[in-house]
Amino acid sequence: MTGIFKINNNEIIDSAGKLTSAVFPAGHIVQTVQNTYNSASSQAITGSYARFTIADSSMPFTGQITNVKANSHVFIQMSYTIETLNVGGDRVDVGTGVGIFKEASSIFTPKNYQNYYYMATSLSGVVESKQSYHHMNLVFIDESPATGTNNYYAGGIAYTGSSVKIISESSFYPFVCILQEIAQ
Repeated sequence: MTGIFKINNNEIIDSAGKLTSAVFPAGHIVQTVQNTYNSASSQAITGSYARFTIADSSMPFTGQITNVKANSHVFIQMSYTIETLNVGGDRVDVGTGVGIFKEASSIFTPKNYQNYYYMATSLSGVVESKQSYHHMNLVFIDESPATGTNNYYAGGIAYTGSSVKIISESSFYPFVCILQEIAQ
């Protein structure tokens, strides 16, 4: 089919309403997509850095951007609540970290003590406080995305005696991932 919008006889928008050819100046946002998820919290991560999953092993804490052009960058923003839990019995220090994966490879790797603190103890030395909630807002620019489709996932790591999970249910803020392709 012929284009429905032309400039200097060059088709810019086709009959399906899709952009066929245009040159965006560097720094312009080409596209924006968003994924929101709040149906279930993640499984707890108690050790090595990994992508967050839910009970059925799926990974809904993600964002996908398609039709990325060569030489573009992708701006990534992930916003969500984490629960840090003391699972080490009498340990008073806990720590967790959160980061970003592109497919199965980390592109923003945290330290396991990115969110590190001491839990409250009583006069008898017993750990009184066992969990803590924090709202996270990660921002990162992928300067080498694949041409075409890119999938980004939230990841976490836990310090010795700690666990971390995303809390994403109706009574908490949802997991939100916003991706923007930026022309270069």
